[in-house]
Amino acid sequence: MIGKHLVRRLLRASVPVTVLDVIFFEDELEQIRDAYPTSDLRIVHGDIRDDGKLAEAMDGVSGVVHLAAVSRVLWCLENLDDCNDVNVRGTEKVLNAVPDHGWFIQASSREVYGDPEILPVVEDTPHNPANVYGRSKASAEDVITRHVNAMTRTKAKKLNAIMLRLSNVYGAVEGHHERLVPAIMNNALSNRPIQMVGGDQNLDMVHVNDVVDAFSLAITRLDRQRTSWMRKRHGSVEVFNIGTDHSTTATELIRKTLWLTNSSSPLRVIPGDDRFPSHYVGSTVKASKELGYAARVSIDAGLHQLASDTLSETVAFLARRQREAPFYCDRTKHYTTADVLKLDGCRVSLALKGDKGNIMYNEHLRANKDRNTTNQWEHFSEVSVWDMAARREGDEVLVSFSLDDEYRPNNDAKAELVKEHVVLHIPEREPGADDSFTEFRVRVQPDTGYVHLTAPDGTPLWLSRRWPKPARRGLVARQDTDTELYNMRLTPVCCAGKKAPWPFFKDDPLPSALLDTRYAAQHDFNASQIAVQCSRFAAAEAHARRRLATLEAFSTPIVLQQAPLPLGRPQDWRQRRNKDICSVQCGHPTFCVDTGDCLCTHTAQCSPRARFPFGAVANTKLFSYPSPSVTPNPDTVLVDNVARMSWANVINPDARRYFTSKPEWPLMTTVRNPDEMEVIKNSTEHEFYVLGNSRMGCFSADGAMERSAQLISKPFKEGESLVFVPYFSVNDWMTVSGRWWGAIVAV
Repeated sequence: MIGKHLVRRLLRASVPVTVLDVIFFEDELEQIRDAYPTSDLRIVHGDIRDDGKLAEAMDGVSGVVHLAAVSRVLWCLENLDDCNDVNVRGTEKVLNAVPDHGWFIQASSREVYGDPEILPVVEDTPHNPANVYGRSKASAEDVITRHVNAMTRTKAKKLNAIMLRLSNVYGAVEGHHERLVPAIMNNALSNRPIQMVGGDQNLDMVHVNDVVDAFSLAITRLDRQRTSWMRKRHGSVEVFNIGTDHSTTATELIRKTLWLTNSSSPLRVIPGDDRFPSHYVGSTVKASKELGYAARVSIDAGLHQLASDTLSETVAFLARRQREAPFYCDRTKHYTTADVLKLDGCRVSLALKGDKGNIMYNEHLRANKDRNTTNQWEHFSEVSVWDMAARREGDEVLVSFSLDDEYRPNNDAKAELVKEHVVLHIPEREPGADDSFTEFRVRVQPDTGYVHLTAPDGTPLWLSRRWPKPARRGLVARQDTDTELYNMRLTPVCCAGKKAPWPFFKDDPLPSALLDTRYAAQHDFNASQIAVQCSRFAAAEAHARRRLATLEAFSTPIVLQQAPLPLGRPQDWRQRRNKDICSVQCGHPTFCVDTGDCLCTHTAQCSPRARFPFGAVANTKLFSYPSPSVTPNPDTVLVDNVARMSWANVINPDARRYFTSKPEWPLMTTVRNPDEMEVIKNSTEHEFYVLGNSRMGCFSADGAMERSAQLISKPFKEGESLVFVPYFSVNDWMTVSGRWWGAIVAV
């Protein structure tokens, strides 16, 4: 976070900069290069513990700003040895590589003081760290002091150093999302729950711009000591606190942010953690006197700036997303039969819009001696996937659909693999005429991508009402001038060897309904993932612009009020915000495409950018450098990873903090299934719970959820219990569950 802002400041002053780091993001580097096209920026990709990369980075430099570190308490707790290796040994290696007559600036931390008894803390306060991260930073300071003194005593190298003990830094949009202020801001802007750990923290919050000022002043001071004959000195190690001389409570931060963003976020309070110092104000008298440092950004102005920057990034992201693939929202889409021909050899699904506007899917029926029909259309069916063939015949395009299936003449016979086709019939033909066909003539609506299928001779297709089950219909051909062609959707599922994006892929009504509009019971045949997302991008951009305009209208100096804390029980939160779920977009500053009339939720679909490069060795005894030379066994890689990793590594930071606080479990009451279903479930338990049972489809997931909920189920208490309702899908084998399905969902 600090590094990118400091690089920009130095490039703006025409200072040549070399950056050594293990992780870069090309788009962020491109933004810097675009902003300073004539600057001298050199990038070295590597670890500070790599002697070769370190030597390459040091070529031609006059001084070093040392920001490389495992910079969070939680990260250090996940691998104590690697934390010390990076923060202590890594610092020593960088010091050894600094050239003669050079200078060194260490980004240290207020964590070296722990929980001080006297506030504000002055620089000569002894080290008393409260956690492993603070101890590593204190050890790094000791390494720097000993190294400079040794170089001066032995006259081996002329070197000066400054250590800046930073307060809690905030203010960068690209900062770590799980840190205190970014977490509060992102959740408030998207009206998601805000988690407060303890709430009695009273900390010195310093804006990143003020921190960059401090580094710039330190660079100037050291450079003058190195070059000015009047101020030339060697062997000095100076320490400065960098903060604001003021403290802000966590409660104030939340209340100010809620008021600033007009947020309806609820608040979750969990117990505090004594591994994190909760009170700190650093004295900046020395930094002011000797560096000329002064904090210029108040907490109110800093929060206002962060909210404005986040919304500006949101507007830019949404505008860019509308112009990019696969959306191209500003382009008029055009479909032709050439798109159909591109799907030759693909696996596809077929859907049509029924007489009543419902979506029906083409389902495969297993062939046997009594049933040869493989063409059946059903609403809410499991979608069958077909092998598609497409060919041109003159001016026409013909398509066929087939799949490989097992055929048994009777139950005792050995199964044979046969090719099954979608077969349609033309009734009322003259005696002796072939009334079936497996190829269809295809037409494509250019603006919607709807596909119209007819018999090869152009005979229209219609849904027969003479079918055993009302929910299932057969499609036959009939020459009738009043018959309208059915709108159909053709969706590729897999096109082996063909580069995506495939035609029609983003126009499938089922994913559009389930993933975008979020209505599991309402499938809009006209839905298109692209069309839906484009409309949401536009609405969300307009919403973000309105919010940004509100912030820009604030008068200066910025003074924020404090909203009431939205306390309450978790089970009340949903009642407060009875809205539909917003779409999710990875890369969005808050991940939520907020149109102003939807509900943002936490998502496991997206993760913040992995700015911490050593996560692969978390909860191990391994070192991140050199990279562990472990060749994974493909047969046991999943089991090995599960054995190595902690459960805390696979859940989001809020959930991790919540569960590591060992909270009291909420009362959970699991609704009992109807008696008839309980009898079947208990007598065929393996069919409900065995993972991967093909007949039960998603039953294994439903069963696992129910069994987990049953383990913590308690008798129901009005106003206190969370209620879990088991859900089992309708299918041909579970007729009882089919009858009870609606009742279970409605409980």
